[in-house]
Amino acid sequence: MIIQDKRNNCYYEFNPQQGSLTRNGRFNAFLGKRVMPNGKRSLVTILVFENLQSIGVMSMRDAFKRQLAFPELSRIYSFVEVKNSQSGKATAYCIMEYIDGVPLDKFVSGQLNSATPASKSIMDGLYSGYCNDKEEFSVRIVKELSKVSDVLNGNGFSVANLDPSTVFITTNGAIKLMDYGIPTNQIIASSEIIVFGRMLHLMLTGIEFNGAVRNVKSPKLKSIINKAIGKKYRDTDSFRRAFDKRNDWWKIILSVLIGILLVVGLLLVIKNCQGPDEETHSINYGGGTQETIREPNVDYTGSGGKSDDTDFQKGLKDLEKSQQKKSKKKQRNTDNIQRDEVEKSDSKQMDQKKDDTSLKNNVII
Repeated sequence: MIIQDKRNNCYYEFNPQQGSLTRNGRFNAFLGKRVMPNGKRSLVTILVFENLQSIGVMSMRDAFKRQLAFPELSRIYSFVEVKNSQSGKATAYCIMEYIDGVPLDKFVSGQLNSATPASKSIMDGLYSGYCNDKEEFSVRIVKELSKVSDVLNGNGFSVANLDPSTVFITTNGAIKLMDYGIPTNQIIASSEIIVFGRMLHLMLTGIEFNGAVRNVKSPKLKSIINKAIGKKYRDTDSFRRAFDKRNDWWKIILSVLIGILLVVGLLLVIKNCQGPDEETHSINYGGGTQETIREPNVDYTGSGGKSDDTDFQKGLKDLEKSQQKKSKKKQRNTDNIQRDEVEKSDSKQMDQKKDDTSLKNNVII
């Protein structure tokens, strides 16, 4: 089939009998070629709209006029409306850039036959990675979709009716939207996020959401899906942040452990600054004399524990005997000094008496 494009001085050709790349309730998508006047050919994607009054036609026509530029949005080359002279019905053809990839709904089920032979092996590798870690792949894709949604919403397009058949997984592992959504003046964020919850469920389980979340292993992802479909997220930012909080519990535990270690370390520093613990012992020397000895808790054995109690007691007894000897010696010295003082005093008194007697004798004579 050939479609003339006088505006761009070229034509497009495709074969509807070869089967469509993807289809939904609004259009069928086919792989085609763009032929330039010099004969140069290039691959394109052709969306065929049978009903010109449909919302999908108005959306793509509006998108073509605006020419939104974003890496995850398929570029629109032309929009051609052709009227059938026999039936009187008109058909619209939206010519878009070729998407080297597979629709999301076919990708999750392993139907990779729509890829070209050159890209088939690449898509096989991507599918293998998806099967090995569906959670990581699914979260990444749905977060990218939410960012594309922000761009479309900002330009007056709603993705509330976005279909997984129009979201392509490309050979570089990114996404490419074939459908720009529906033009509208009122965007309800919670309604947009429902789509992301449904697609997340599809990628995690391989089946479409049908009233209840099933076969989702992660409790956190199950909660995110339920909240998204239940319109619990006020905007796409809060929806994306929910994924970043998936593993916050380990951060909390790590913070608690670090706090405990800091406290223990601080207590050890304080204890070391205060010096070693001491044991107090009292020694009696007799005569009412008593001395208090403070003995540090030091390991003299080198074995990591306290000294043997018997050795320690023996040491105390030896120390006590030594102190008693010193005390007795000191007492003897004191007694000797006192005795010497008494003797000196007595001698002095006797000398004084002699002097007095001598004086009396002299007087008598």
